[in-house]
Amino acid sequence: MKLVIIGYSGAGKTTLANALSEALGCQVFHVDEAMYDNIRQREAPAAMAIAEARMEALWNGGWIIDGYREQCVKEAWLREADRIIFLNFGKWTCLGRIAKRQIKEYIARGIRYVLKLIRLARQAKGPKTVDRGEISVSAAAYVFKNIRHLRYSFRIEHSAKFESYYMGIGGRYAEKFTVLRTQREVSQFQAALLKNTGN
Repeated sequence: MKLVIIGYSGAGKTTLANALSEALGCQVFHVDEAMYDNIRQREAPAAMAIAEARMEALWNGGWIIDGYREQCVKEAWLREADRIIFLNFGKWTCLGRIAKRQIKEYIARGIRYVLKLIRLARQAKGPKTVDRGEISVSAAAYVFKNIRHLRYSFRIEHSAKFESYYMGIGGRYAEKFTVLRTQREVSQFQAALLKNTGN
């Protein structure tokens, strides 16, 4: 099975991709891993090179592409896919999910920071030295990136232009394009897909 899952940030693409990967035994190419290096966006050629290497490794088996960016998803991969799934969730649903996800990440990073301080304190033979400035700058950059991402998702990504952009993919591949607008529809689609594939 070869699937492409597209849609807005917070719609649940990665969650669905990981669930289907486990159920179907397919490997997942997460587009964001090619697009971003920590908080920095890669240049298009570098992103595409990573994407091509990843897809070359997956090509002969089943695969799932989680996300869509022209910079690192080839049209040939869309043509090869058995199904393209568009998670067309409302902006408030997506925004709530993104906020919830970021809060969890902030808590996890805070815990890792405290554990790092404890480890450094135990390892120190003399006075404890921790580069708080470096950690603070890293944390500030991370928070800024996520606030900017929330603003982008809320103001731009859910525009009619973006929906038209995704639906344009559906126009090119209407015979294998599925639009899901609620979590219930996602669950029903997932159950039907697994039933049809004998899983």
